Amino acid sequence: MTSGLTKENTTKMKTNKRLKMRTIITSLLIFASALAFGQGEPCKNKYGKDSATTVKNLSLFNQYFQMKKYSDAYPYWQYLFENAPCIKKRITYNAPTIIKSQLKHLKKTNEEAYKARFDGLVDTIFMSYEMRIKYWGKAGYVYGKHANDLAKLRPAMRDSALSMFKKSIQMEGMNTDDRVPMYYIQAALKHVKREKMTEDSLYSIYFEMLDIISHNLKTRTKEKDIKEWTFTETTVNAFMKPYLQCDKLKLYFEPKLDANKEDLDLLKRAAKLLELAGCEKEEFFIQVAELIYSIEPSSASALSIAKAYHAKKNYNKAMKYYEEGVTGIQDPSERSNTYLTMANLMYKQGRYSSAKGFANNALEFNEHNGSAYLIIAQYYANSSSSCTADKLDGRSVFWAAVDKCQQAKSKDPSISEDANKLIAVYKAKFPKKEDAFFKGFTSENGATFTVPCLGVSTTVRYKG
Repeated sequence: MTSGLTKENTTKMKTNKRLKMRTIITSLLIFASALAFGQGEPCKNKYGKDSATTVKNLSLFNQYFQMKKYSDAYPYWQYLFENAPCIKKRITYNAPTIIKSQLKHLKKTNEEAYKARFDGLVDTIFMSYEMRIKYWGKAGYVYGKHANDLAKLRPAMRDSALSMFKKSIQMEGMNTDDRVPMYYIQAALKHVKREKMTEDSLYSIYFEMLDIISHNLKTRTKEKDIKEWTFTETTVNAFMKPYLQCDKLKLYFEPKLDANKEDLDLLKRAAKLLELAGCEKEEFFIQVAELIYSIEPSSASALSIAKAYHAKKNYNKAMKYYEEGVTGIQDPSERSNTYLTMANLMYKQGRYSSAKGFANNALEFNEHNGSAYLIIAQYYANSSSSCTADKLDGRSVFWAAVDKCQQAKSKDPSISEDANKLIAVYKAKFPKKEDAFFKGFTSENGATFTVPCLGVSTTVRYKG
């Protein structure tokens, strides 16, 4: 009878046990470092036991480091880290960069060595953060970096990483490094996806990060800092986009805006996030957009309100803001499309003449806007009852309507299918030659004719 535990299974169990123990020990070291080395302490023997060897290794390390040959610098860095870690700040400051480069080198050149040394080298990265705090202080700042590497290199310890992010934020407050909010949210999102964190907890972190981002965007004066924090804001919001909820955003922004309805920066950030979350139909979004417009009237804010009312099917208010915003649009194609939107709104309400006017506006800015031609074609077709002076009971309008549909196809082939459907409808309404003759209309097929009520020149075409 064979034993239930094979040699292979026993080895796996031992390996798993070692990894579990390593995780526990590393976690304890992380938080022990916060207590022991939070303020930094003097370096007692910066050159180590052998100053000559230390100086030699430092010279070689500097040479390769400055050339960005980090893998070549690794052996000299290793000696310094083990024997004289505080001789220069860069020994602990740049340890993660050096070690990660060494890991990449091993993975590329010796997969077996990479696997064998991975855990040890990763532990050394974590140790370097502890030593950096020990000798150089700035614990809160370093915890932000440490937490990011812990979350990515030891996914099983993401709980500890999130606790460390929290500790970093508590210590640094509004002076938090601009990258930390991105790293923190990224780690939190992975926990949510694995159902190890609730969305409410995620939002708690997110709103705290928004407060920090907002503070820095308001108080920073250097262009570089503003650019970095703007990137952080954009990235964090992009990460959060799948989880953004209108009611949650309202809960966050409403009390702040109640306290200060004239904070334009806050209003704009609220509008941006509400739009990102698809909240344009929400009353709160419209309130925010109108407050922005009242403080800083602009084409962009008017159009934002117009789209909101459009989404709510309040077409009269939508048109009011479209008309105020459209003339400020600089891009011809965008302006043409906005006029087309306005034309469609008018057409839906049976205001065909206004629809035709906005369609013509659309063509002024983009002659290839095929949909605008179709709006005009439909206006022509709806004018038959006003065009009976043509002696054809107004049927000449359908010739002009087909002309516009043909023009639409030639200018914009993408709308050919819609144009062809209308052409089929309008051709079916062409007059028959015998009917035209009895009514006193004697022009032959192919003759030029001006539709009286439209003042549009077209070509006579009989049905059948």
